[in-house]
Amino acid sequence: ISCSLVGSEMCIRDRLMPELKHTENANDAYIDPNNYDFVIMFTDFMNHTIFYKYITRLRNNKKGKVPILYLQGSNMDNIKNKIYNFYQKLNSK
Repeated sequence: ISCSLVGSEMCIRDRLMPELKHTENANDAYIDPNNYDFVIMFTDFMNHTIFYKYITRLRNNKKGKVPILYLQGSNMDNIKNKIYNFYQKLNSK
């Protein structure tokens, strides 16, 4: 499973990337929805322009809607827990 991080602070991203295999940071890159199984969006760390830029691409692609996990805050235990639960939910389908 591959995912992309959008809008995260550098300190959060640096702590998550080693633990999430096949993960890319999409903050400064073009996001191709066909390359990811899901996307993690840290909405606290992006403005409306960035949010809609990515959300439009994720919703309008050939593959269909890409599952998106919206996260807020910077508590690493809470973030990891939410990612784990989201991942489990995706795999149970």
